[in-house]
Parts: sequence; C-alpha cells; structure tokens
Amino acid sequence: MWTGSRFVGLGQDAGGAFVAVSVKGTDWTVTARYSGPPSDLLAWNGHELLGIIVPRAWTSPDAVTWTELTTDLGYLQPTFLTWARDKFFAYRPPLWWGAGNFLISADGAQWSLVNAPLAEVRAVTHTGSQYVAVGGPQPCVGTSPDAITWTAQPLPATVGAYPYLNDVTWDGRLLVAAGNDGLIMTSPDGTAWTSQESGVSASLYAVAVTPDGLVCGGDNGTPLTSRDGVNWRPEAAPTQALIVHLIAGGLHTLAIDADGRLFVRSCEARRTVRRHLTRLPG
Repeated sequence: MWTGSRFVGLGQDAGGAFVAVSVKGTDWTVTARYSGPPSDLLAWNGHELLGIIVPRAWTSPDAVTWTELTTDLGYLQPTFLTWARDKFFAYRPPLWWGAGNFLISADGAQWSLVNAPLAEVRAVTHTGSQYVAVGGPQPCVGTSPDAITWTAQPLPATVGAYPYLNDVTWDGRLLVAAGNDGLIMTSPDGTAWTSQESGVSASLYAVAVTPDGLVCGGDNGTPLTSRDGVNWRPEAAPTQALIVHLIAGGLHTLAIDADGRLFVRSCEARRTVRRHLTRLPG
C-alpha cells in the first residue's frame, strides 16, 4: 500500500506476522508485529491505514501505532479491501454458492451491503465523477454516482460470453481494466468500453498507473506497459510466477507475485528504468 510518502507492507517471517515500511520499496523497516495470520487486506484513506483480519480490524496513522477497531464485517474474510474517493470497499465471497456480498464503509467499522449488478466484484476505483467496479462474469462492469445505486455497463460482444475483469485503474483521463485471457478494456467514462489488443493470452490480474505510463501483470509474470492504455508492449518478465498485485508510488512500482516475492520497478527519470528483486525483512 502507498500512503503518499512510503509503502506499507504486511508479511510473515520466523518471528510471525509483521508490518513494514519503505520509501522506495527496496529497503524495508519492520514497524510492528502482530499475532495471527498474515493478510493482504490493507487500505489507506488519505490519513490512516485500515488493516483487517476478520473479525478484527486495526487503524494506524503511521504504520507504527495501531488501534483495534470494532467492526461488524463478520467472520468471512473478504477477497479485497480498497479505498476509493470517500469509502472503503470490500467483497465477501458466498459461503457456499451464489453471489457474495459487496460492502461499503466510511470508517471501516460499520459496513453496509450494496446491491451491485456484478456477481463477483474484484476491484473498485473512482474517476472523479463516479465509482467503477469490475469483476464478472457478464456483466463485469458496474458504475455508480454514490456507491449505493449501481448500473451494469455492457462490454463489446467480442470479449466473449463470460469475461472476468480482475483490476481497474483511472489515470486521470482513461479507465483501464485488465482481465482473464489477456483482456484489456479502456473507457473514458465507465459506460462505453473498448477492447484493446494486449498481445498475450495469459490472464492479467493487476494494472497500475506509474510515472512512465501503465503497467499490467498476470500469469507467468506477463509484464505489459503502455503510454496511452491502447498500445501495449511486453517487457522482460521479472518472475515466472503469477503477479497478484501492482502498487505504484512516487517513482517506484512494486510487483508482488504468488510466491510472495517482491519486485521493484524504478523510474528515477522518466526514460531511465531500473529493476531488481528485493525482499521484505525476514
């Protein structure tokens, strides 16, 4: 998670689960340890962090001092947690079958169930005028002016009958969503979507806005970059494992793969890109 001045990560070593911080993503300092399993449910709302390991939650202004928060989120762990504009968003999968629960909260303590048009929500962002949620299967895009009333948006028939979009970002002028089987979709407003040629068949699970453009990652590493969201080119894969998260902050972008390894893509000047493997402490 990027807070605007540093990265905050959750991990685990021989000493147990921990919180660590880094300015550039290369040198990490453990700031706190906690009991319980590691978690990737961490979000930043502009002034404090929210971390969740259901049924418990914690907040922190600095990743050092943590305060336990009473929450009504329940005992079923959400699959994602994010902050968009003025709300936390989470998706809780169904216990057995059917649609899960799409949840919103202003403070991380009290959560409200929202009737989203998507059977499964995988990511949420805000464009400055509306919220956009992606997931699947068809329909796999929903838009809302207030995060309460949602409208399903159609995708072109060329994407197939049951597409999934796994992540979405807003670069200030364009929404870019990445999905299964190399699917990349773009939209200027969340309602009219265009399929872009990714050049890969591997599923894409993460997309981020970086200092020198957009980056996508997924199966077998599969790093793709684009200046405009339309023209994509491959880069040398830093890992052959699945990239599950991309976090951009400052002049650095972090990629986390399914094996728990952390990679840093640095852009000290917009035309100078350096990459190396780094690890969290422990």
